[in-house]
Amino acid sequence: MAILIKRYANRKLYNTDTSRYITLKGIAELLDGGDEVRVIDNETGEDITSVALSQILVDSKRTNTSPPDNLLSQTSRDMASASGSRRRHRIWSTWCSVP
Repeated sequence: MAILIKRYANRKLYNTDTSRYITLKGIAELLDGGDEVRVIDNETGEDITSVALSQILVDSKRTNTSPPDNLLSQTSRDMASASGSRRRHRIWSTWCSVP
């Protein structure tokens, strides 16, 4: 079963498994350890896993580090299950908005 991560309006990520806040780097470490994650927007309940995983991929490219092995497979699975590009665009815009 996937580890549930909640994203709050202040853009903080909360790992419900450990009851602690987590960073994108921490999520990448979970993926490296073979865990599957699911990220939801706490306010709307929308699944934003693909957005978070995409951001991890961008961050790894920016820092010249290798992305977690199962990142691409989970990203493609989540993108395939997302419903429509307008929804993904709206979620991406929300994720990147400056508070």
